[in-house]
Amino acid sequence: MGCCTSQIACCCGPASCALCCESLPPINESTGTRAMYIGLLTISFIIQCIMLIPGLKTIVEETFVDIPEFCVDLQPHGYCTRLSGYRAVYRVSIAVVVFHFLMMLLTISVPSSNHWRASIQNGYWLFKAVLLAGFGVAAFYVPRDFSRYWMYFGLVGGAAFIILQLIMLVDFTHAWNATWVGRRRGERNTCGVIATVLVALLLFAAAIFGMIMLFVFYGIGDCSTNQIFLAINTGLCILLTFLTILPCTERRNPNAGLLQASVICVYVVYLTWAGLTSEPPEKVQNPLDGLRQVGRVMALVASPPDEPVSPTHEVVTLQDSPPVAAENPSKMYNASCRPDPSFPEIDNVAAYVGIFIMFVMAVYASVRTSHSAHKLGIRKARDNPSHHGGQKVIQNEAQEVVYSYAFFHFVFCLAALYIVMQLTSWYNPWIADLSTFGLNWAAVWVKMASSWVCVAIYIYSLFIPR
Repeated sequence: MGCCTSQIACCCGPASCALCCESLPPINESTGTRAMYIGLLTISFIIQCIMLIPGLKTIVEETFVDIPEFCVDLQPHGYCTRLSGYRAVYRVSIAVVVFHFLMMLLTISVPSSNHWRASIQNGYWLFKAVLLAGFGVAAFYVPRDFSRYWMYFGLVGGAAFIILQLIMLVDFTHAWNATWVGRRRGERNTCGVIATVLVALLLFAAAIFGMIMLFVFYGIGDCSTNQIFLAINTGLCILLTFLTILPCTERRNPNAGLLQASVICVYVVYLTWAGLTSEPPEKVQNPLDGLRQVGRVMALVASPPDEPVSPTHEVVTLQDSPPVAAENPSKMYNASCRPDPSFPEIDNVAAYVGIFIMFVMAVYASVRTSHSAHKLGIRKARDNPSHHGGQKVIQNEAQEVVYSYAFFHFVFCLAALYIVMQLTSWYNPWIADLSTFGLNWAAVWVKMASSWVCVAIYIYSLFIPR
Protein backbone atom coordinates (compact mmCIF):
# COMPACT_ATOMS: atom_id res chain seq x y z
CA MET A 1 0.00 0.00 0.00
CA GLY A 2 2.87 2.35 0.84
CA CYS A 3 4.47 1.68 -2.54
CA CYS A 4 1.23 2.56 -4.34
CA THR A 5 0.99 5.78 -2.36
CA SER A 6 4.51 6.83 -3.33
CA GLN A 7 3.93 5.97 -7.01
CA ILE A 8 0.68 7.95 -7.11
CA ALA A 9 2.46 10.90 -5.51
CA CYS A 10 5.16 10.59 -8.17
CA CYS A 11 2.78 10.39 -11.14
CA CYS A 12 0.16 12.90 -10.03
CA GLY A 13 1.96 14.93 -7.37
CA PRO A 14 5.26 16.74 -6.70
CA ALA A 15 7.13 13.70 -5.33
CA SER A 16 10.18 12.27 -7.06
CA CYS A 17 9.99 8.83 -8.63
CA ALA A 18 11.54 5.66 -7.23
CA LEU A 19 11.09 1.92 -7.64
CA CYS A 20 8.68 -0.11 -5.55
CA CYS A 21 11.27 -2.51 -4.10
CA GLU A 22 12.10 -1.27 -0.60
CA SER A 23 15.23 -3.44 -0.39
CA LEU A 24 16.97 -1.44 -3.12
CA PRO A 25 19.63 1.07 -2.03
CA PRO A 26 18.47 4.69 -1.66
CA ILE A 27 18.49 6.90 -4.73
CA ASN A 28 19.18 10.62 -4.89
CA GLU A 29 16.29 12.77 -5.99
CA SER A 30 18.42 14.42 -8.68
CA THR A 31 19.54 11.04 -10.04
CA GLY A 32 16.03 9.62 -10.25
CA THR A 33 14.71 12.70 -12.02
CA ARG A 34 17.40 12.67 -14.68
CA ALA A 35 16.92 8.94 -15.19
CA MET A 36 13.23 9.56 -15.91
CA TYR A 37 14.01 12.23 -18.51
CA ILE A 38 16.57 9.94 -20.12
CA GLY A 39 13.86 7.28 -20.25
CA LEU A 40 11.49 9.66 -22.06
CA LEU A 41 14.23 10.57 -24.53
CA THR A 42 14.97 6.88 -25.10
CA ILE A 43 11.31 6.12 -25.79
CA SER A 44 11.13 8.93 -28.33
CA PHE A 45 14.30 7.62 -29.98
CA ILE A 46 12.80 4.12 -30.29
CA ILE A 47 9.64 5.58 -31.85
CA GLN A 48 11.74 7.50 -34.36
CA CYS A 49 13.62 4.33 -35.29
CA ILE A 50 10.35 2.49 -35.84
CA MET A 51 9.17 5.25 -38.16
CA LEU A 52 12.21 4.65 -40.38
CA ILE A 53 11.48 0.94 -40.85
CA PRO A 54 11.12 0.24 -44.60
CA GLY A 55 7.53 -0.55 -45.55
CA LEU A 56 6.01 0.84 -42.36
CA LYS A 57 3.29 2.64 -44.35
CA THR A 58 2.12 -0.65 -45.85
CA ILE A 59 2.19 -2.35 -42.47
CA VAL A 60 0.02 0.39 -40.93
CA GLU A 61 -2.48 0.29 -43.80
CA GLU A 62 -2.78 -3.50 -43.54
CA THR A 63 -3.10 -3.39 -39.74
CA PHE A 64 -5.89 -0.78 -39.74
CA VAL A 65 -7.71 -2.12 -42.79
CA ASP A 66 -10.95 -2.33 -40.79
CA ILE A 67 -10.69 1.34 -39.82
CA PRO A 68 -10.51 3.19 -43.15
CA GLU A 69 -10.92 6.58 -41.49
CA PHE A 70 -7.64 6.08 -39.63
CA CYS A 71 -5.42 6.85 -42.61
CA VAL A 72 -7.88 9.25 -44.22
CA ASP A 73 -7.73 11.53 -41.19
CA LEU A 74 -3.94 11.56 -41.28
CA GLN A 75 -3.39 12.05 -45.00
CA PRO A 76 -5.62 12.71 -48.01
CA HIS A 77 -6.17 9.86 -50.46
CA GLY A 78 -6.04 7.30 -47.65
CA TYR A 79 -2.27 6.85 -47.24
CA CYS A 80 -0.53 6.76 -43.87
CA THR A 81 2.53 8.53 -45.17
CA ARG A 82 2.72 10.85 -42.19
CA LEU A 83 3.46 7.93 -39.89
CA SER A 84 6.66 6.90 -41.65
CA GLY A 85 9.71 8.43 -43.22
CA TYR A 86 11.96 11.28 -42.26
CA ARG A 87 9.09 13.78 -41.95
CA ALA A 88 7.52 11.61 -39.24
CA VAL A 89 10.86 11.53 -37.43
CA TYR A 90 11.02 15.31 -37.73
CA ARG A 91 7.58 15.64 -36.16
CA VAL A 92 8.48 13.47 -33.17
CA SER A 93 11.63 15.51 -32.65
CA ILE A 94 9.56 18.71 -32.76
CA ALA A 95 7.47 17.38 -29.88
CA VAL A 96 10.53 16.46 -27.81
CA VAL A 97 12.27 19.79 -28.43
CA VAL A 98 9.16 21.83 -27.63
CA PHE A 99 8.61 19.82 -24.44
CA HIS A 100 12.14 20.36 -23.14
CA PHE A 101 12.14 24.00 -24.24
CA LEU A 102 8.96 24.58 -22.23
CA MET A 103 10.49 22.80 -19.23
CA MET A 104 13.59 24.98 -19.60
CA LEU A 105 11.47 28.13 -19.40
CA LEU A 106 9.59 26.84 -16.36
CA THR A 107 12.71 25.89 -14.40
CA ILE A 108 14.99 28.90 -14.94
CA SER A 109 16.86 29.88 -11.75
CA VAL A 110 15.26 27.30 -9.46
CA PRO A 111 17.39 27.54 -6.26
CA SER A 112 16.46 24.26 -4.53
CA SER A 113 14.02 21.39 -4.62
CA ASN A 114 11.91 23.17 -1.99
CA HIS A 115 10.98 25.83 -4.52
CA TRP A 116 7.49 25.40 -5.94
CA ARG A 117 8.81 25.22 -9.53
CA ALA A 118 11.15 22.37 -8.59
CA SER A 119 8.12 20.11 -8.24
CA ILE A 120 7.51 20.65 -11.96
CA GLN A 121 10.98 19.25 -12.62
CA ASN A 122 10.88 16.34 -10.16
CA GLY A 123 7.23 15.29 -10.07
CA TYR A 124 3.92 15.20 -11.97
CA TRP A 125 5.29 12.57 -14.36
CA LEU A 126 1.91 11.40 -15.62
CA PHE A 127 0.96 14.92 -16.65
CA LYS A 128 4.34 15.47 -18.30
CA ALA A 129 4.01 12.22 -20.25
CA VAL A 130 0.52 13.26 -21.42
CA LEU A 131 1.85 16.71 -22.36
CA LEU A 132 4.69 15.17 -24.39
CA ALA A 133 2.25 12.83 -26.14
CA GLY A 134 -0.02 15.79 -26.88
CA PHE A 135 2.86 17.68 -28.45
CA GLY A 136 3.58 14.57 -30.52
CA VAL A 137 0.02 14.40 -31.86
CA ALA A 138 -0.04 18.13 -32.59
CA ALA A 139 3.27 17.91 -34.45
CA PHE A 140 1.68 15.65 -37.08
CA TYR A 141 -0.51 18.58 -38.14
CA VAL A 142 2.53 20.73 -38.91
CA PRO A 143 2.64 21.57 -42.66
CA ARG A 144 5.00 19.52 -44.81
CA ASP A 145 6.89 22.62 -45.94
CA PHE A 146 8.08 23.16 -42.38
CA SER A 147 10.38 20.13 -42.74
CA ARG A 148 12.92 22.14 -44.71
CA TYR A 149 13.24 24.78 -42.00
CA TRP A 150 13.35 22.13 -39.29
CA MET A 151 16.26 20.46 -41.08
CA TYR A 152 18.29 23.69 -40.98
CA PHE A 153 17.34 24.21 -37.34
CA GLY A 154 18.35 20.64 -36.57
CA LEU A 155 21.70 21.07 -38.31
CA VAL A 156 22.53 24.02 -36.06
CA GLY A 157 21.29 22.27 -32.91
CA GLY A 158 23.05 19.01 -33.74
CA ALA A 159 26.33 20.80 -34.39
CA ALA A 160 25.96 22.73 -31.13
CA PHE A 161 25.43 19.49 -29.23
CA ILE A 162 28.53 17.93 -30.79
CA ILE A 163 30.62 20.94 -29.75
CA LEU A 164 29.11 20.82 -26.26
CA GLN A 165 29.93 17.16 -25.74
CA LEU A 166 33.46 17.69 -27.06
CA ILE A 167 33.94 20.49 -24.53
CA MET A 168 32.63 18.20 -21.80
CA LEU A 169 35.02 15.45 -22.89
CA VAL A 170 38.03 17.77 -22.72
CA ASP A 171 36.85 19.08 -19.36
CA PHE A 172 36.48 15.51 -18.13
CA THR A 173 40.06 14.64 -19.08
CA HIS A 174 41.47 17.63 -17.21
CA ALA A 175 39.30 16.92 -14.15
CA TRP A 176 40.36 13.25 -14.19
CA ASN A 177 44.05 14.14 -14.30
CA ALA A 178 43.71 16.76 -11.54
CA THR A 179 41.89 14.28 -9.29
CA TRP A 180 44.42 11.47 -9.70
CA VAL A 181 47.51 13.66 -9.49
CA GLY A 182 46.11 15.49 -6.47
CA ARG A 183 46.30 19.05 -7.78
CA ARG A 184 42.83 19.83 -6.50
CA ARG A 185 44.00 19.19 -2.94
CA GLY A 186 47.22 21.13 -3.45
CA GLU A 187 49.47 18.11 -2.93
CA ARG A 188 51.10 15.75 -5.43
CA ASN A 189 49.97 12.13 -5.20
CA THR A 190 52.82 9.84 -6.28
CA CYS A 191 50.57 6.81 -6.71
CA GLY A 192 48.16 8.88 -8.75
CA VAL A 193 50.97 10.09 -11.02
CA ILE A 194 52.09 6.51 -11.65
CA ALA A 195 48.50 5.47 -12.35
CA THR A 196 48.01 8.28 -14.86
CA VAL A 197 51.21 7.30 -16.69
CA LEU A 198 50.18 3.64 -16.87
CA VAL A 199 46.67 4.47 -18.08
CA ALA A 200 48.08 6.95 -20.61
CA LEU A 201 50.48 4.34 -22.01
CA LEU A 202 47.64 1.83 -22.27
CA LEU A 203 45.41 4.32 -24.09
CA PHE A 204 48.23 5.39 -26.42
CA ALA A 205 48.84 1.73 -27.27
CA ALA A 206 45.14 1.30 -28.01
CA ALA A 207 45.13 4.43 -30.20
CA ILE A 208 48.21 3.29 -32.16
CA PHE A 209 46.77 -0.20 -32.65
CA GLY A 210 43.43 1.23 -33.73
CA MET A 211 44.99 3.60 -36.25
CA ILE A 212 47.12 0.79 -37.72
CA MET A 213 44.02 -1.37 -38.11
CA LEU A 214 42.22 1.49 -39.85
CA PHE A 215 45.10 1.85 -42.31
CA VAL A 216 45.06 -1.91 -42.94
CA PHE A 217 41.31 -2.23 -43.51
CA TYR A 218 40.40 1.18 -44.96
CA GLY A 219 43.57 2.79 -46.32
CA ILE A 220 45.02 0.18 -48.67
CA GLY A 221 45.00 0.55 -52.45
CA ASP A 222 43.43 3.48 -54.26
CA CYS A 223 41.37 4.74 -51.31
CA SER A 224 42.77 8.26 -51.46
CA THR A 225 39.91 9.79 -49.45
CA ASN A 226 40.37 7.34 -46.59
CA GLN A 227 44.13 7.78 -46.70
CA ILE A 228 43.77 11.55 -46.42
CA PHE A 229 41.41 11.22 -43.45
CA LEU A 230 43.75 8.78 -41.70
CA ALA A 231 46.85 10.86 -42.41
CA ILE A 232 45.25 14.06 -41.10
CA ASN A 233 43.97 12.49 -37.89
CA THR A 234 47.23 10.63 -37.26
CA GLY A 235 49.11 13.90 -37.67
CA LEU A 236 46.71 15.67 -35.31
CA CYS A 237 47.20 12.99 -32.64
CA ILE A 238 50.98 13.37 -32.93
CA LEU A 239 50.67 17.16 -32.80
CA LEU A 240 48.49 17.29 -29.69
CA THR A 241 50.75 14.81 -27.89
CA PHE A 242 53.84 16.86 -28.79
CA LEU A 243 52.20 20.09 -27.61
CA THR A 244 51.18 18.44 -24.33
CA ILE A 245 54.75 17.54 -23.33
CA LEU A 246 56.31 20.90 -24.25
CA PRO A 247 57.84 22.75 -21.24
CA CYS A 248 56.05 25.96 -22.21
CA THR A 249 52.73 24.12 -22.07
CA GLU A 250 53.41 22.96 -18.51
CA ARG A 251 54.21 26.52 -17.49
CA ARG A 252 50.91 27.78 -18.95
CA ASN A 253 48.87 24.85 -17.69
CA PRO A 254 50.40 22.83 -14.82
CA ASN A 255 47.54 20.32 -15.08
CA ALA A 256 48.47 19.34 -18.66
CA GLY A 257 49.53 15.71 -18.93
CA LEU A 258 49.73 12.65 -21.11
CA LEU A 259 46.52 11.24 -19.65
CA GLN A 260 44.42 13.94 -21.31
CA ALA A 261 46.31 13.57 -24.60
CA SER A 262 45.82 9.80 -24.62
CA VAL A 263 42.08 10.07 -24.00
CA ILE A 264 41.69 12.60 -26.83
CA CYS A 265 43.78 10.41 -29.16
CA VAL A 266 41.58 7.39 -28.45
CA TYR A 267 38.47 9.47 -29.05
CA VAL A 268 39.89 10.80 -32.33
CA VAL A 269 40.60 7.22 -33.42
CA TYR A 270 37.03 6.27 -32.50
CA LEU A 271 35.60 9.18 -34.51
CA THR A 272 37.83 8.24 -37.44
CA TRP A 273 36.59 4.65 -37.31
CA ALA A 274 32.99 5.87 -37.00
CA GLY A 275 33.47 8.13 -40.01
CA LEU A 276 35.04 5.45 -42.20
CA THR A 277 32.38 2.90 -41.34
CA SER A 278 29.73 5.49 -42.23
CA GLU A 279 30.87 5.62 -45.84
CA PRO A 280 28.08 4.21 -48.03
CA PRO A 281 29.10 1.02 -49.85
CA GLU A 282 30.02 1.67 -53.47
CA LYS A 283 27.99 -0.39 -55.95
CA VAL A 284 30.83 -1.57 -58.16
CA GLN A 285 30.37 -4.59 -60.37
CA ASN A 286 32.89 -7.38 -60.05
CA PRO A 287 35.27 -7.09 -63.06
CA LEU A 288 35.25 -10.88 -63.41
CA ASP A 289 31.52 -10.80 -64.14
CA GLY A 290 32.11 -8.33 -66.95
CA LEU A 291 34.84 -10.55 -68.42
CA ARG A 292 32.51 -13.55 -68.31
CA GLN A 293 29.84 -11.63 -70.22
CA VAL A 294 32.35 -10.54 -72.86
CA GLY A 295 33.56 -14.14 -73.14
CA ARG A 296 30.02 -15.40 -73.68
CA VAL A 297 29.40 -12.91 -76.48
CA MET A 298 32.71 -13.74 -78.15
CA ALA A 299 31.96 -17.46 -77.90
CA LEU A 300 28.59 -16.89 -79.57
CA VAL A 301 30.18 -14.93 -82.40
CA ALA A 302 32.84 -17.60 -82.90
CA SER A 303 30.28 -20.43 -83.06
CA PRO A 304 29.49 -21.97 -86.48
CA PRO A 305 26.14 -20.82 -87.93
CA ASP A 306 24.68 -24.34 -87.92
CA GLU A 307 25.81 -25.16 -84.37
CA PRO A 308 23.16 -24.74 -81.68
CA VAL A 309 24.00 -22.35 -78.94
CA SER A 310 24.59 -24.06 -75.64
CA PRO A 311 23.37 -22.58 -72.38
CA THR A 312 26.91 -21.54 -71.59
CA HIS A 313 27.00 -19.50 -74.82
CA GLU A 314 23.80 -17.65 -74.00
CA VAL A 315 23.88 -13.95 -74.75
CA VAL A 316 23.54 -11.98 -71.55
CA THR A 317 23.22 -8.25 -71.69
CA LEU A 318 23.69 -5.88 -68.82
CA GLN A 319 20.06 -4.82 -69.04
CA ASP A 320 18.73 -8.37 -68.89
CA SER A 321 21.01 -9.64 -66.17
CA PRO A 322 20.04 -9.12 -62.56
CA PRO A 323 22.12 -6.74 -60.50
CA VAL A 324 25.26 -8.31 -59.18
CA ALA A 325 24.32 -7.11 -55.72
CA ALA A 326 21.23 -9.31 -55.81
CA GLU A 327 23.37 -12.41 -56.34
CA ASN A 328 25.96 -11.64 -53.74
CA PRO A 329 25.68 -8.66 -51.39
CA SER A 330 29.42 -8.66 -50.86
CA LYS A 331 29.91 -7.61 -54.50
CA MET A 332 28.34 -4.26 -53.69
CA TYR A 333 31.37 -3.33 -51.62
CA ASN A 334 34.57 -1.91 -52.93
CA ALA A 335 36.90 -4.49 -51.43
CA SER A 336 39.90 -2.18 -51.71
CA CYS A 337 38.38 0.45 -49.37
CA ARG A 338 36.31 -1.61 -46.93
CA PRO A 339 36.92 -4.78 -44.94
CA ASP A 340 35.38 -8.03 -46.11
CA PRO A 341 31.68 -7.71 -45.19
CA SER A 342 31.35 -11.25 -43.87
CA PHE A 343 29.42 -9.57 -41.06
CA PRO A 344 27.61 -6.69 -42.85
CA GLU A 345 26.00 -5.43 -39.63
CA ILE A 346 29.44 -4.20 -38.51
CA ASP A 347 28.69 -0.98 -40.43
CA ASN A 348 25.90 -0.19 -37.97
CA VAL A 349 27.97 -0.83 -34.84
CA ALA A 350 29.71 2.56 -34.99
CA ALA A 351 26.38 4.36 -35.33
CA TYR A 352 24.84 2.56 -32.36
CA VAL A 353 27.96 3.16 -30.25
CA GLY A 354 27.71 6.82 -31.19
CA ILE A 355 24.13 7.00 -29.97
CA PHE A 356 25.16 5.35 -26.67
CA ILE A 357 28.03 7.80 -26.21
CA MET A 358 25.62 10.63 -26.99
CA PHE A 359 23.37 9.58 -24.10
CA VAL A 360 26.33 9.25 -21.73
CA MET A 361 27.68 12.66 -22.71
CA ALA A 362 24.22 14.24 -22.34
CA VAL A 363 23.98 13.00 -18.77
CA TYR A 364 27.56 14.05 -18.03
CA ALA A 365 26.92 17.49 -19.54
CA SER A 366 23.92 17.99 -17.28
CA VAL A 367 25.97 17.04 -14.21
CA ARG A 368 29.09 19.06 -15.05
CA THR A 369 27.09 22.21 -15.72
CA SER A 370 25.61 22.26 -12.25
CA HIS A 371 24.77 25.68 -11.01
CA SER A 372 26.40 27.11 -7.97
CA ALA A 373 23.56 28.90 -6.26
CA HIS A 374 24.22 30.58 -2.94
CA LYS A 375 23.14 28.62 0.10
CA LEU A 376 19.81 29.77 1.43
CA GLY A 377 20.21 28.05 4.78
CA ILE A 378 18.73 24.83 6.12
CA ARG A 379 15.07 24.58 5.31
CA LYS A 380 12.48 22.24 6.63
CA ALA A 381 12.41 19.26 4.30
CA ARG A 382 9.16 18.72 2.49
CA ASP A 383 7.19 15.52 2.90
CA ASN A 384 8.91 12.48 1.41
CA PRO A 385 6.37 9.89 0.17
CA SER A 386 9.09 7.22 -0.03
CA HIS A 387 8.96 6.99 3.77
CA HIS A 388 5.64 5.19 3.34
CA GLY A 389 7.11 2.39 1.22
CA GLY A 390 9.19 1.53 -1.83
CA GLN A 391 12.71 2.63 -2.65
CA LYS A 392 13.92 5.43 -0.40
CA VAL A 393 14.51 8.79 -2.10
CA ILE A 394 17.23 11.05 -0.70
CA GLN A 395 16.26 14.70 -1.07
CA ASN A 396 19.76 15.88 -1.87
CA GLU A 397 18.64 19.22 -3.30
CA ALA A 398 16.83 20.63 -0.27
CA GLN A 399 19.51 23.31 0.22
CA GLU A 400 20.55 23.93 -3.40
CA VAL A 401 20.14 22.17 -6.70
CA VAL A 402 22.84 19.73 -7.79
CA TYR A 403 22.52 20.73 -11.45
CA SER A 404 20.91 23.54 -13.40
CA TYR A 405 17.40 22.43 -14.30
CA ALA A 406 17.09 24.91 -17.16
CA PHE A 407 20.45 24.06 -18.71
CA PHE A 408 19.66 20.36 -18.34
CA HIS A 409 16.61 20.78 -20.57
CA PHE A 410 18.58 22.98 -22.97
CA VAL A 411 21.09 20.13 -23.35
CA PHE A 412 18.26 17.70 -24.00
CA CYS A 413 16.83 20.02 -26.67
CA LEU A 414 20.18 19.83 -28.44
CA ALA A 415 20.38 16.07 -27.84
CA ALA A 416 16.97 15.58 -29.47
CA LEU A 417 18.12 17.59 -32.49
CA TYR A 418 21.35 15.59 -32.66
CA ILE A 419 19.40 12.32 -32.62
CA VAL A 420 17.06 13.37 -35.41
CA MET A 421 19.98 14.56 -37.54
CA GLN A 422 21.77 11.25 -37.03
CA LEU A 423 18.66 9.27 -37.95
CA THR A 424 17.82 11.35 -41.02
CA SER A 425 21.32 11.58 -42.53
CA TRP A 426 21.81 15.25 -41.61
CA TYR A 427 21.33 17.26 -44.84
CA ASN A 428 20.10 14.25 -46.91
CA PRO A 429 16.89 13.26 -45.07
CA TRP A 430 15.22 11.77 -48.16
CA ILE A 431 17.68 8.84 -48.12
CA ALA A 432 17.01 8.06 -44.45
CA ASP A 433 16.30 4.37 -43.89
CA LEU A 434 16.78 2.24 -40.81
CA SER A 435 18.34 -0.53 -42.92
CA THR A 436 21.11 1.87 -44.01
CA PHE A 437 21.32 3.78 -40.73
CA GLY A 438 24.50 5.84 -40.52
CA LEU A 439 25.76 4.97 -44.02
CA ASN A 440 26.00 8.32 -45.81
CA TRP A 441 28.62 10.90 -46.63
CA ALA A 442 26.97 13.52 -44.44
CA ALA A 443 27.66 11.37 -41.38
CA VAL A 444 31.24 10.85 -42.55
CA TRP A 445 31.98 14.56 -42.73
CA VAL A 446 30.21 15.30 -39.44
CA LYS A 447 32.32 12.73 -37.59
CA MET A 448 35.56 13.76 -39.24
CA ALA A 449 34.86 17.42 -38.53
CA SER A 450 34.03 16.46 -34.93
CA SER A 451 37.45 14.88 -34.53
CA TRP A 452 39.15 18.02 -35.82
CA VAL A 453 37.08 20.28 -33.56
CA CYS A 454 37.88 18.01 -30.61
CA VAL A 455 41.61 18.43 -31.21
CA ALA A 456 41.19 22.21 -31.59
CA ILE A 457 39.28 22.46 -28.30
CA TYR A 458 41.89 20.38 -26.49
CA ILE A 459 44.80 22.47 -27.81
CA TYR A 460 42.91 25.62 -26.82
CA SER A 461 42.45 24.24 -23.29
CA LEU A 462 46.19 23.55 -23.03
CA PHE A 463 47.24 27.16 -23.51
CA ILE A 464 44.17 28.92 -22.13
CA PRO A 465 43.08 26.84 -19.12
CA ARG A 466 39.88 27.80 -17.40
